[in-house]
Amino acid sequence: MRQISKHTALGIMALAAGIAIVDGDAAWQAARAQTIANINARVIAINIPGASAISQVGTFLPGPPTPFGQCTLPHPIPTLFPSYIQPGAVLDPNRIPVGSSSNFGTPLATGVGQEGALLSIDLIGPGVLSVPPNFAQSGDQASTLGGGRRSVEPEDLATGNAADGRAYFNGAGGCSGCHSPTEDLAGIAKRYQGLTLLQRMLYPSGRPAPALPKAIFTLASGQSVVAPLTAEDEFTVTVMDPLGAPQTYKRTAVKVKIENPMTAHFEQLGKYTDASMHNIYAYLDTLK
Repeated sequence: MRQISKHTALGIMALAAGIAIVDGDAAWQAARAQTIANINARVIAINIPGASAISQVGTFLPGPPTPFGQCTLPHPIPTLFPSYIQPGAVLDPNRIPVGSSSNFGTPLATGVGQEGALLSIDLIGPGVLSVPPNFAQSGDQASTLGGGRRSVEPEDLATGNAADGRAYFNGAGGCSGCHSPTEDLAGIAKRYQGLTLLQRMLYPSGRPAPALPKAIFTLASGQSVVAPLTAEDEFTVTVMDPLGAPQTYKRTAVKVKIENPMTAHFEQLGKYTDASMHNIYAYLDTLK
C-alpha cells in the first residue's frame, strides 16, 4: 500500500481537469478562479512533480506561412525521424507530453542549472500511470517505464483516522457549515469509493452537479436581482440574462455580491495537510 500525498492528490485533480500545477499563490488563485462545469475527463497519470505544459502531440504540419506564401516544405520531424511518430513511439500523435520539474533520477548534464524533464504519456489503457521517482536513474537521455500502469486502489487512500477526520470536519475544516453527514453526505461512501470519493471531496464535479455560482445585484432602489454567474475577475462580472445571453458589468458600476458554493473547496485546497486530507477521506468513507 502507498500513501497518496496532498500534492499528489492535487496533481490528480489537476490532470483530470486539464489544469497545469505550477508553484506560486498567483497561479493557484488563477486556477481557482476558473469554473469548470460538465467536464468529461479521466486521470491518466500521477506522481509528476511540477506537472505543466500538458498537450497532445498531434499532427506535424508543413512549414509556416512566409511573406512569399505558405511554406510547403515537409516538417523535419516526420521527414528526418519517422520512427519517432510511429504508434507507441515518443512522438506518437496520440500521446500526451507533460513537463516536469524532476529529472526522475537522471544526473544533470554539464552546465545545466535546474532539473526538468518532458514525459511522453500513452493514453491507452484504463489504469492510472504511477511514475516512479527514479525510473530514469540509469542516465539515459530517454528512458521508458515499460508499461507500468497501476490503478490507485482504495487502500492507497485509507491511511487516515476517521475520528480525527470527524473532528476536522466539525471544527477547523469548517465543512459542517455547508454539509451534513445525515443529509447531503448521507451514504456518500456507497455512491463513491476510492479515488472517485477523493476527487469528489477535493473538487466536487460530476453528478449530481454542485450548485452553480450566482451574482446578487443590489439596485439603487434597494431591490436585489439574482443571476447565474458565468465569469468574474477583479474588474468585471459576467452573468447570464433570462434569454440566455451573457451580460458583462464593470464592478465599479454595480453593487454585486458573489455566492459560489465552490469557494470553500478552493480555499480548503491550500489548507489541507497530508494528514487532514486523509483523515477527512477516512471519515467520509464511514458514511455508508
